[in-house]
Amino acid sequence: MSNQKPMHSDPVLTVQDGKVTASSRDIARKFGKRHRDVVRAIEGLDCSPKFKGRNFAPLKFLYRGQASPYYEMTRDGFSLLCMGFTGRKAAIWKEAYIEAFNRMEETLLQE
Repeated sequence: MSNQKPMHSDPVLTVQDGKVTASSRDIARKFGKRHRDVVRAIEGLDCSPKFKGRNFAPLKFLYRGQASPYYEMTRDGFSLLCMGFTGRKAAIWKEAYIEAFNRMEETLLQE
């Protein structure tokens, strides 16, 4: 059984089996997108097969009695996918990502 808990700063991310992950279903909800559009965006990513295989796990869930695809992804997969999103919610996430990177860079430069 996996140990899954939401991360406090961003409920779209969870910790599962000691790794930060995100579900395509949660990403659709968080960014106000249709889930099928998120799945299409994942499947259309122009990244290497090695990267996609390491960072995107295709799974199925039952929806109205039928198996529907979704993806569990690593933090790296989440970042690659969401950097391609547009709109206000995506811009807010990108700004937070940039701020976190800048804080990390400041810390590293002070060492």
